[in-house]
Amino acid sequence: ILKSLENSLNKPTSLRAFVQFDSQFTEKVNDIFVTLRWKQPEFTEIIQGYTVQCFVMEDLKEIQICDDKNITTLEHTVHNLKPNTTYYFRIRAHTEVIAGLYTDFINVSTTHENPIPKLLLVTDAGIQILDLDSNTINNLIKQLAIYIRCRLLCPRT
Repeated sequence: ILKSLENSLNKPTSLRAFVQFDSQFTEKVNDIFVTLRWKQPEFTEIIQGYTVQCFVMEDLKEIQICDDKNITTLEHTVHNLKPNTTYYFRIRAHTEVIAGLYTDFINVSTTHENPIPKLLLVTDAGIQILDLDSNTINNLIKQLAIYIRCRLLCPRT
């Protein structure tokens, strides 16, 4: 019965990875991290969370470097990765009763940066960052025109 339940749980889809180098405006890289994103699989049961596993190959041996459980969002970031290294990631969803199948591995190289694609938008509505991957907007400053007019015309005390 458990095997048939497990097989009925679909894998997460559209697994993708973005590599970023955190250098804090210096030449030295302080952190290399990978942000993983995926789409929710279709289940008849309520998904409780996800498990992310990551491996690296050293001397032809698979070494697990993370096995993060109970992730409740469709995104997860793994920090403190080594430069010029290939990592392998996979994800699975789980319900209250059982865990589904893992996705196929994706391999991610930390040789080059491949950040989440974002655009800075400046409009009368404010300053926003558009995440082109998730198609979401983060408001930095709302109502830019009102803010500028007030700074120019409002009496200063």
